[in-house]
Amino acid sequence: GDFTLWDAEPQYILEQVASGIFQAEVTFSTPGKIYEFKVADANFSQGYNCGYSDMDPAGQVLLLGQAAIADCNTIYNYFSYTPAIKGSYIVSIDFSDYDEPQVTITKK
Repeated sequence: GDFTLWDAEPQYILEQVASGIFQAEVTFSTPGKIYEFKVADANFSQGYNCGYSDMDPAGQVLLLGQAAIADCNTIYNYFSYTPAIKGSYIVSIDFSDYDEPQVTITKK
């Protein structure tokens, strides 16, 4: 995302934490700033390029602790999140339902 200038950095590699659930720790350092990001591989490959789903247009703007449906074949549908306080957050994607993966942000 824009917090890495859209570079794939090793500290943001998703780790599997349960069956079908992957997460990474992200630091948002500016409260009130709108951060844009996707859950993707380093090449933004089809099937691994997850942004918000057009089926869930309200999902573009993520709210703390609320899941949004992802589309892993999107090109420009970036998620956005505006932290109230700076700090570490967990971005997770749940592929339990592969047809409707869900992205969630929680405060660490």
